[in-house]
Amino acid sequence: MSEFAPPRVPLVLRPTPLHRLSRASEDLGLDLWIKRDDLSGFAGGGNKGRKLEYLLGQALAEGAEVLVTYGATQSNFVRQLGAACSVCGIQAAAAVMDLPFNTLADRPQVPALDGSTGNILLDRILGVDVRRYPDATWDELEALAEDLARENEREGRKVMRVPVGGSSPLGAFAFRAAAQEIVQQAEPFDWIVFASSSGSTQTGLAFGLAGTRTKVQGIACDPEPDLVED
Repeated sequence: MSEFAPPRVPLVLRPTPLHRLSRASEDLGLDLWIKRDDLSGFAGGGNKGRKLEYLLGQALAEGAEVLVTYGATQSNFVRQLGAACSVCGIQAAAAVMDLPFNTLADRPQVPALDGSTGNILLDRILGVDVRRYPDATWDELEALAEDLARENEREGRKVMRVPVGGSSPLGAFAFRAAAQEIVQQAEPFDWIVFASSSGSTQTGLAFGLAGTRTKVQGIACDPEPDLVED
């Protein structure tokens, strides 16, 4: 059976380096390394570029004219999506809220964010069609993103819908490739520990390292009690 090879747009510098944290290793009594995906070289750094290589590959293959997603106002993914679309000559659009929540019970009690700084400013520089809404639930935000997608379709554009954070089978595949990259860079690790939210990073790493001695450990980074079970 041939290897699955989806279309990919080269965006990030790969492989990103592995750095040993010598003093932390000594303090903790273990051999601690960090995978420097902050040095990916694309749109301010961060791991989202790995997913976007495959998502934009799919978009170009399908002839998409607009990519629609959603997230928090200062979303790193929306910022990198905007940059990737800019590279490829595709419009990016995003429905955002400052701090979306799951239920009223876990609605954060914090001041509103300044919409003129950080990623939201970069989004506008990159040409993202940002639609900012009052805080509500993630389900409501997803519905607003669907409204935005349909608005573009009514205007005659071919739309590709992108899940929050790029968490899709292709997003997971990107981290299967990242797992293979790690295997080629160093002797096997006992553990790989990382932040886990929408799940595609964890899925890809777990799949890519299945059958090896390396265990993967995601640390939930969202205040959602059911995230661990999911």
